[in-house]
Amino acid sequence: MVQFARLEYLPTFIFRWSEIIGIENLSEEEKQLLFPLFRIRPWANSKSLANSFDRINQAMSGNPFACDVDDWYDKERSNTGAAQELRNILQDPSYSQWYEFVRQFDNAIPCLRLDTEIENIEDALRQEWLEARGFGIVLNEYNLRYLRNALACLPNIHHNNFFVAVDMGWSRDPLQQAQQATSICVDLLRAKPDVTIFLSSSSFPVSFDNFGFGEAVNCAEYALYDEVRRQLQAVNNEYFVKYADWGTTRPPSDGGGGWIPRIDLPRGRNIRLYRRRIADDETKDEVCSAIAAEVTASDEWVTPPPSWGHYQIETTAAGGQQGIYHARKNSATRINMYLHQKLSEIILLKRQKNILRNLN
Repeated sequence: MVQFARLEYLPTFIFRWSEIIGIENLSEEEKQLLFPLFRIRPWANSKSLANSFDRINQAMSGNPFACDVDDWYDKERSNTGAAQELRNILQDPSYSQWYEFVRQFDNAIPCLRLDTEIENIEDALRQEWLEARGFGIVLNEYNLRYLRNALACLPNIHHNNFFVAVDMGWSRDPLQQAQQATSICVDLLRAKPDVTIFLSSSSFPVSFDNFGFGEAVNCAEYALYDEVRRQLQAVNNEYFVKYADWGTTRPPSDGGGGWIPRIDLPRGRNIRLYRRRIADDETKDEVCSAIAAEVTASDEWVTPPPSWGHYQIETTAAGGQQGIYHARKNSATRINMYLHQKLSEIILLKRQKNILRNLN
């Protein structure tokens, strides 16, 4: 059983290749500490939606994960068997088919769907298996108008085997959302004072044209989290939320286009972007290799504990065939390195707590 109150971090991911590869290449110790929230959509051209859960299970080495329907996924656009299966599951306005589908995957923690009648949510909460396994409640741009449903249910949940994720979405200036986020968290904590809340947001850029080579992008998610914590303490010094984000990704958005070679280097609360265009006398692979060589030679390349992502940059700098030569591999590398840093911090913190416990 997942002990939600002991979790230190909750990253949200759209179920895509880059996210899966980045997670799959974490160490086994890191995967045991990682508890991600996946927005479920069909995997590639799968005939069965179960393949999505099987692929996550493989990447996570059987460790638990939370799951919710991907509200950004266009369910009418695809005619694959998995897409049709998802449409059929979601035709039931009570979402009982969704819960029963997730139930068959022992390490999957379902999230309640709030966009339904309050009676349907209460029926779900009465299911013994859901209470035993645990569940999540996600509030985001798609269902925030149903906050009242969550507030109505919370006082009647007579256990703590669940979590709430307050996801403020994407913004390059998430501090503008601090007051609203604080208000939501206060309402939740007043409804159930011992509820475990994660505050999530995303600020990874949509466009990179205005960033110079090697320029740092601040992870503004931390500023939002710090400000909301400060505001909550001003309301009640016992109010507390935990940190969450999108793991250096962002919710789906319009736009995009041809990829200009780029390598991202996460460093604490910022990400260095190394990007340049291909000259007429260069190939894409040559530019990627040259960029990687500059990254590894820069002052920002502090030799870290080994991670798959760092090896990918070193491989690219050496011109290796399995290097970073397309956008998805760059994203997978960045996600892996960022998660490695976050989880290394958690591992270190746990070890320090164990030392202090033994001394006492």
